[in-house]
Amino acid sequence: MITHAPRPADTLRVARTTHNAPPRTKGACEAAIAFGLTLDDVSAHAPKPQRFGLHLPLGALALIAGPSGSGKSTLLDDIHRAAERDGWTVVRPPLHARGPRVCVDRFKHKDVTDRLRALSAAGLAEARVAMRPPSTLSTGELERLRLGLAIAKAELLAKRRERVLLLIDELGAALDPATASSLASALARFVARNGRVRVAIATNRPDLSAELRPTSTLLLDNAGALRIERERTPIRPVDRFEIVPGTRQDLESLSKHHYRPGPPATVSRVLSAVEKRTGALAGVLATSMPTLNASWRSGAWDGRFEDDSKRIVAQRVNSTLRTISRVIVAPEFRASGLAVRLVRAYLSRPDTPCTEAIAAMGRVCPFFERAGMTPHEPPVPARDARLLDALEHAGVKERWRLATPDTTLQRAIDGAGISFVEREVRRWARDSRATASRVSEPLESLFERACRTLGSTPVVYTHATDRNTHHRKERAEATA
Repeated sequence: MITHAPRPADTLRVARTTHNAPPRTKGACEAAIAFGLTLDDVSAHAPKPQRFGLHLPLGALALIAGPSGSGKSTLLDDIHRAAERDGWTVVRPPLHARGPRVCVDRFKHKDVTDRLRALSAAGLAEARVAMRPPSTLSTGELERLRLGLAIAKAELLAKRRERVLLLIDELGAALDPATASSLASALARFVARNGRVRVAIATNRPDLSAELRPTSTLLLDNAGALRIERERTPIRPVDRFEIVPGTRQDLESLSKHHYRPGPPATVSRVLSAVEKRTGALAGVLATSMPTLNASWRSGAWDGRFEDDSKRIVAQRVNSTLRTISRVIVAPEFRASGLAVRLVRAYLSRPDTPCTEAIAAMGRVCPFFERAGMTPHEPPVPARDARLLDALEHAGVKERWRLATPDTTLQRAIDGAGISFVEREVRRWARDSRATASRVSEPLESLFERACRTLGSTPVVYTHATDRNTHHRKERAEATA
């Protein structure tokens, strides 16, 4: 079937590879004779594919599907040649990612936040992956990295107004079903979000079609014959997960996958996400009682929790506010949009009229904002600002050096003397209830604790439910 393009600029004229006669080697001749054939007989039965038009407007995703051996990879190569001939920029995932450079350094973005976002888009926004070389990754993580590198490159090129075509062969071929589905979902969201990149994907996994939501499907049969189906209405993505009340055990089982392992100080409620097909625990959300002494709360809530009486403030905070303290998605389900779903599920039936969250990775993974929460930039606490200023005076001018506390401490001591550094670090500890009890710790361990705090630039999120609506929900639940 040959398609007719309404916009020639968005249509590739693809010349399909012709299967030539087999080479006249002794082995080929012996094989032909064994089947009772001549080499001419083999050539006569080879399909003779014709040129066809492939319409790829901005934001299009073409899926090449068919059984093994039908020519999916060959057709993808044919599309590659047609695109380059017409002046398009073609991007493919790198075949290998070797060498000592860690994953976060593989991306071209200047800012580390943008590089971490690129890793996040492929479901790799975790410290143990970002700071390791690819040679230490699993097969699934390596495929995610290769895809993330290709997506990031395509996105950067599209910003220059180039006609970019992203080609991906054998998507998910070496992955388990859950990871492959998450990767397909991440690709579909990238195409929808970017809107300026065209994508063509070859896969022998028909189960990925619903996650990819292709605008056209190129179907090959065993003989290599091609049929193109254009989607008149977008395919609805498969609802893979069910959000159900969770348990403390669910939270504990996934805690090892959080960038700060271990449970929160308190747990008020747990929501769990279960994959419908397998029953596997895919993610959890936990809420906790809020801390009473949050320096950023006044600005984030416009004074809602301020009062001259500390007792009244404590009562108001405890009765009307809960904190989302953990959102954890199992590695094989990352980049599937599950974190957003968990937060939305909680916000649809919150325990209190007000909900807040503080996320160290908020700039990299803004799923709280995508779920409907309002982001706020918290002010730098006075004690943190003072210690940062003292470290700059001591010669520690770059915040990234805080990731190596031992060498940074020595650098500061060499720059300003141990008496100055120790005085400032212990003053920092005394100026907060959270660390005042540790002020007599050895300088090395106290400085390491300070580095973790100073290096983080979190985002605060808030969400308020109308009080009347909240009360109606409470009454409905009480009478159910």
